[in-house]
Amino acid sequence: MTTYDNAHRHRTPDGETQEQTVRHRGSAYATLYEWAQKHQITEIFEVATLTFGFTKHFTVIGNLCQELSHPESLDILNAWADNPLITQLSKLRATYDSCPDIHKIYPALPHAGNANQTKKKLRDLHANIEKRHFLLCLIVNPLASGCSEEQYRLRRAFRIWLLIQALERAVTKQCLSDKKGAKSS
Repeated sequence: MTTYDNAHRHRTPDGETQEQTVRHRGSAYATLYEWAQKHQITEIFEVATLTFGFTKHFTVIGNLCQELSHPESLDILNAWADNPLITQLSKLRATYDSCPDIHKIYPALPHAGNANQTKKKLRDLHANIEKRHFLLCLIVNPLASGCSEEQYRLRRAFRIWLLIQALERAVTKQCLSDKKGAKSS
């Protein structure tokens, strides 16, 4: 993300970012933040957790990396690798997948059956799907089967495109839930 001129507008001066973020999110975030620092993926980790939501009940990282690990997703990420966010997301996914301890401590939140059951499960974990955690809900729910391989691949690409758009809006417009809409464009 350092290739964006305004990539750091969402941050406060060094030191303050971690202190404020950890204080607001607790020890689960602190552990993951230290892991991200160790593996030099702090920027994309911060943007992803701010964009997709992060609570003591779910950490987002497992579901995001799971979404990006499907064979179709890997092909899509490879095809779109000229985007700096894609490059950093790919590094985040690869790092998460290669760290069994983090993978075990912060796994993907499983879906709860159908979409309504999954929404209920997320709400029970204090997710605000309508205003804050809708992208998490999207990636927790698996894609429905029963379509052609091409349709399935296009649906997977659309999901990844939505994720990238949300990350880009967070980085370039400091807009975490797209409330600014067309007015800010």
